[in-house]
Amino acid sequence: MRPAHRVQHAILLEDAPAFNESGTGDQWREHVGKLCLANSRLMLAASMSFAAPLLHLTGMEPGGVHLFGTSSCGKSTAQAVAASVSGPPEHYMKTWHSTGAAIEAIAAQYNDMLLILDELGVCSGEAAASTAYTLSNGQGKNRSNQHGGLQNNHKFRVLLLSSGECSFPDFLHKKGITPFAGQELRLPDVPADAGCDMGLFEHIHDSPDPTAFSDRLKLKTRLYHGVVFFEYMQRLVDDINNNHDGIMKRISRYMDELLDMTTGTLPPESRGQVNRVAARFAIIAAGGELASHYGVTGWEAKEALWSAKTCFNAWLAQRDTPGQQEAYTLTQQVRAFFDTHGESRFTPLEGEQRGAGPRTINRAGWRETITNLSNSRTSTIYYVTADAFKEMHIGFSRKWSISVLLRQGILLPGTDTAGTKQKHVPGETNKRLYWFTVGEEEPDSETVN
Repeated sequence: MRPAHRVQHAILLEDAPAFNESGTGDQWREHVGKLCLANSRLMLAASMSFAAPLLHLTGMEPGGVHLFGTSSCGKSTAQAVAASVSGPPEHYMKTWHSTGAAIEAIAAQYNDMLLILDELGVCSGEAAASTAYTLSNGQGKNRSNQHGGLQNNHKFRVLLLSSGECSFPDFLHKKGITPFAGQELRLPDVPADAGCDMGLFEHIHDSPDPTAFSDRLKLKTRLYHGVVFFEYMQRLVDDINNNHDGIMKRISRYMDELLDMTTGTLPPESRGQVNRVAARFAIIAAGGELASHYGVTGWEAKEALWSAKTCFNAWLAQRDTPGQQEAYTLTQQVRAFFDTHGESRFTPLEGEQRGAGPRTINRAGWRETITNLSNSRTSTIYYVTADAFKEMHIGFSRKWSISVLLRQGILLPGTDTAGTKQKHVPGETNKRLYWFTVGEEEPDSETVN
């Protein structure tokens, strides 16, 4: 049986409240679908529900999108809209606060559909990293049964719509975990704030304010849900069975159009990893455009393409560089090291020179406040030991890390091939240390000697 058929039958199960129906397709289009128009994040979220069954057809890897922003900016409203395509939001939406085994069971239930996980902040760093890997990998962990043999682990293919107050890699960094580039590329971060001083929204459709618009959408999604996905799946299954080549060409055409719009102007050296993320937005655009072609969204052609392009550009704009994600990950990792250990593991030279201050435990180096002579502004220089530098760039080669950090202006140029410079510290002979500045202003030659 094709996965699309399995999805269709799931909606009909009386014991599956996540897939219940309420209202009519026309009511959803009038009171929910049309309110998504001119709102890129709302249309993207809804399009993801239609895109999820296309993963199998196109052979695309599982993955998703993480919406991040401050509380009450509209993230949960976008997730409610996405949920209402397939069922009642209060039952369809899940949270990150689940065990690994529970997440696997939930993902298996939502196979070939959109999985929505709300509020990343309730999850531990280890659980978040493990869950993201499990969902993008498409299968659960191997576990022993009561007889000592292996259980049959869950297999699934889901598209994930996640939300949280900070980006996924920043959340992991705060928890002391280093995200891998491949992990971030499978769950790209999209700022929830659309930049129109209305939080997630760009257009509030005659509502008096964004809060009223959000409340209006949440009410309508509780009243009207589930039917449009059933309509969509009926059309999709018919096309798969009766016009397989035609539907595949249509999906490819939608995806190619989005890729041409997003990555066609990027320099060749930037396209490798960025293309992987663009492909994620392309399948989402294809889902929205196909559903509009079937007449189930209430949107005109090209609307879903506009939404996906807008959100892709928002992802690209908040990323440090359109090139290698590893460089961004390294700089975030280094900054997190100083945020975490800057006070506790770096001895202040001023205090040590006066013979004051407590003993530094597990010392990573020394720190010194430097004043710029030209404008009297201050910054902090961290003098990092070789062992601490290894700790800071774990997972990356030393030579490559030095080149990236120099280019970012975080590491000051050294005087030897190792990238270090001599520094006199009280009580010890001159030491060769890595000189870092992570403040707002890089010191110049007038202030550092």
